[in-house]
Amino acid sequence: MTRVLIVDDNASIVKVTRIVLERSGYVVESADDERLFALVETWEPAIVLMDARLPLIDGVDACRRLKTNPMTAGLPVVLMTGDHGAHELAASAGADGVLMKPFSRTDLIGTIERLVAIGGQE
Repeated sequence: MTRVLIVDDNASIVKVTRIVLERSGYVVESADDERLFALVETWEPAIVLMDARLPLIDGVDACRRLKTNPMTAGLPVVLMTGDHGAHELAASAGADGVLMKPFSRTDLIGTIERLVAIGGQE
């Protein structure tokens, strides 16, 4: 079963995304920005869905940190945001994809399936 880690400070987004993913057969865990790196290391998700703007660590910076670490560089990371300039930010951080909030179930599942199937880089 594919493990998906959701990192977002908005509890409603985490809850709805978790429900959609679990109903689609994914195993889901969520983390705040403080636990992100420890959970990536110990839980070993297949993909990370991360808010681009987090309260303690910027999601773009967190993505950059994951992508520059040899142990996590191949882990697909999708930035979730409502910012329209997000594609450039995501590209600069090495993100594998962007989901514009609010996103549809189809976009969510399609993005995960593509990235997990090819091991990153959409």
